[in-house]
Amino acid sequence: MKKIIFAAAMVVAGSIAFAQKNDGALLTKNGHAILPEAGDYGLSVDASPILKYMGNMFNTSTNNAPTFGSGSYTIRGKYFLSEKIAIRASLVLNLASSTQKYTIGDDAAITAGDANARTFDSYTQSGTNIGLNFGYEFRRGYRRLQGFYGAEIGIAISSGKDAYKYGNSFSSTNTNPTTHNFNGNYYGGTRTLKSTNGVGFGGVVSGFVGVEYFFAPKMSFGGELSLGLSAETVGAGKTTTEKWDNSSVVETTLKSYNKAGGDISFAVAPQGGIFLNFYF
Repeated sequence: MKKIIFAAAMVVAGSIAFAQKNDGALLTKNGHAILPEAGDYGLSVDASPILKYMGNMFNTSTNNAPTFGSGSYTIRGKYFLSEKIAIRASLVLNLASSTQKYTIGDDAAITAGDANARTFDSYTQSGTNIGLNFGYEFRRGYRRLQGFYGAEIGIAISSGKDAYKYGNSFSSTNTNPTTHNFNGNYYGGTRTLKSTNGVGFGGVVSGFVGVEYFFAPKMSFGGELSLGLSAETVGAGKTTTEKWDNSSVVETTLKSYNKAGGDISFAVAPQGGIFLNFYF
């Protein structure tokens, strides 16, 4: 009888311990936690390339392996203070560069007798935008479907440059060289060598709301929308030009302004995205 009572007591104690262990936690059949817990870290990647790849599997579109970035890169991370509260941060790198080339006649070679000689002018446009965001996130939901909301602040810095290279140079024998006009870079015998935008500084304060579904332990698909107020100020840029002046090439550099001398501008900044999330 004592053995039966002891065995029953052990079963009850084990049941209580198991219940305490699972209180408020969603576990797999093997006892692994499905949702993030206090002390967990999270990383997110843009899910759009993955969804596009999966969608193309069911139509006639050419389907290549998903790629990420394409000039814009975002690193998103979280740290969970508890199962319901997390701090978050993201680093945004937007690096863009494009070059156009246009074939023109080679003035020197044509003058020397080669009527078909060709050279080219080129125009390169580049830009950099770096942003850093910090936020506070609250979570709630039912089982695998979890919602979240919160607020964050961010800062950003940006710059841009236009650069031109010409196949035909100014000289005493060619004071008006053949030049392709890409976007107003050649006017009245003067052509632009480079133009740099003023460095821009910006900030944003925003609120966000989203939802994610955990399809496996510590892995989820999620979507997020945010709306905030951003402010930006842009300083003076510089433009360098060249022209033939009587006996030599003269280069001139002048300051230019993108926003009336660097005035501050404000704008509402809606954003959104779909992400694949990992927690560990």
